[in-house]
Amino acid sequence: MNIEGYKHKSKIAAVINFFIPGLGYIYGQKRETFGWIILTSTILFAVYSLNKPQLVTNLTFMLASLALSIAFAYDIYTEMNNQNITNSKTKNKTNKK
Repeated sequence: MNIEGYKHKSKIAAVINFFIPGLGYIYGQKRETFGWIILTSTILFAVYSLNKPQLVTNLTFMLASLALSIAFAYDIYTEMNNQNITNSKTKNKTNKK
């Protein structure tokens, strides 16, 4: 896969991770164990929140959730791009020999 394909895949992983924290790690095949832990925690928290509508409408909760979603999306995006840059440099060195 070329670098453009990796960039596209890292963007998809970031979007997935923004909307469903943890799933982007699994899709991108980076830190999969961490992804499963985050995904499981997200599901458990969503189930816990079903009976607590006051929690979901709390501004602090909404801002914290948004911050975490952005952080997880950014993390998988940079993780995949850093790995792709390293892989492309290694391939270039191998091709020159």
